[in-house]
Amino acid sequence: MGKIISFLLRFIPRKYLQLFSHIPLKVYTFFLKGNTVECPVCNSKLSKFMPYGRLISRPNALCPNCLSLERHRLMALYMKQRTNFYTAKHLKVLHVAPEYCFIDRFEEMKNLDYITADIESPLAKVKMDIHEIPFEANTFDVAICNHVMEHVDDYHKAMSELYRVLKPNGAILLYDFRVDNPANPAVHRVTRAMIRGYFPGSELRCRSLTVLPPLSRRLGKLTRVLYPALTRVPLLHTHLLCLLRKPTSRLA
Repeated sequence: MGKIISFLLRFIPRKYLQLFSHIPLKVYTFFLKGNTVECPVCNSKLSKFMPYGRLISRPNALCPNCLSLERHRLMALYMKQRTNFYTAKHLKVLHVAPEYCFIDRFEEMKNLDYITADIESPLAKVKMDIHEIPFEANTFDVAICNHVMEHVDDYHKAMSELYRVLKPNGAILLYDFRVDNPANPAVHRVTRAMIRGYFPGSELRCRSLTVLPPLSRRLGKLTRVLYPALTRVPLLHTHLLCLLRKPTSRLA
């Protein structure tokens, strides 16, 4: 199965995968019913997650029911356990480059006024260049932006635009590489110092996480034993999960 998924990821255009891959995977979910793992995004209980990876397939990565990956499940847990995203009375949310696993769930949440935006994704409702966000200042309570800033042409411009459209009590939730990717020169690191330097008056909470992917993908059957230990070594962390907020943010 891992080889099939890797082949599809390499040779089928991304927009078609985004639009249609959930259909056969939903069917496959039936064969993975169990109680070994639980997805915090869709709450499905399964015998295991599916393998996933463009070049090197990693086990237990993809939830077939909602298409969440490890980073999406981590994000869901963070928002549930460390913020009031799911319980605040009303939040107007801008989700840049929205992930399939979140869209329907966030749209169904009655406490959210939820808008998706992207420059090319067929899943987004608003076509938007993050360097020129087509919304007025002070519009959103929360902006979610995962694996975007590491790809932009002008980081300061993009972040300034996100900051501009936030209400005075708004918050930006980011997940990005904190190191350069030698295998992909188009990916540029995003660091605490960069964020704090551009927005010195704002509160910033960051956690380094995600064990170096080339290492973690090669753990194989030893993943369950070794991965928890490797997560305790900060030097092996390749990503940052950050919450940047203006004073008195409603995303506590």
